[in-house]
Amino acid sequence: MSGWEAYPKAETAARRAVELDPTLDLAQGALAFVEFHWHWRVDAGLARFAEAIRLNPNSANNHMWYASALLLAGRPQEALPIANRAQQLDPHNSAVLNIRAQALFYSGDTEPAWDLLADMIAQDPGFAWAYYTRSLIYLSQDDYEGYLTDYGRLGDLIAVPRYRAAAEAGVRALTEAGPEAMAMAMFSVEQEYYERGEALAWDLVRHYALTGDGDEALRWLRISLNRREERLIGIKVDPAFWPIRNKPGYTELLAEIGFPASG
Repeated sequence: MSGWEAYPKAETAARRAVELDPTLDLAQGALAFVEFHWHWRVDAGLARFAEAIRLNPNSANNHMWYASALLLAGRPQEALPIANRAQQLDPHNSAVLNIRAQALFYSGDTEPAWDLLADMIAQDPGFAWAYYTRSLIYLSQDDYEGYLTDYGRLGDLIAVPRYRAAAEAGVRALTEAGPEAMAMAMFSVEQEYYERGEALAWDLVRHYALTGDGDEALRWLRISLNRREERLIGIKVDPAFWPIRNKPGYTELLAEIGFPASG
């Protein structure tokens, strides 16, 4: 089920539950998730996550999602203690550990993030999102071979074959002509899927942004924005977009998504 189908249903159920009993922390957390990730009401979503935790300070799930939202909002120093608390509450949950690894990475503690991810993968090698997080770290360090390996592995584990196809095209192009060619090869593969309605504009622009071509990347970002693609909420922290952060129009686009001007 796509986000366009799932989020309205989840919102209806969560709002009804909150109306019946506003002290239900899981319902408040579910509604916070919808507000933040679907409506892009950043401050409102964060405030409701905080309220959900106030209602139940022992909910690992709400701590995890609050930490994740703070990371996406570009506030890793606030997210890390929340992620630490989530791990205390549910120390063997791979999803919780993955968010803590992200919090460590975005807080500048890359080595502990590496160590945590290595432990996670050793203990739970089938958990796809550990490879996603590790791919972000690889990308931030310009380790394109590592990035491509984990990008393809992620696709295998979540049954999205276009990720594997894009990764393999990227490997060939990287070997022959370097990182920019890699990015364009991956873009070309995903564009074929996009034209068939099987990929998001977000998927394409993640690759294109790595070329540093701000004008074309922003054109695709605006397509993603106009389509209200839920994954656009991840733009502030995704290393794929770091090459275009200072390009004209980028800051304005962040504001249109819903990020506070100072955040």
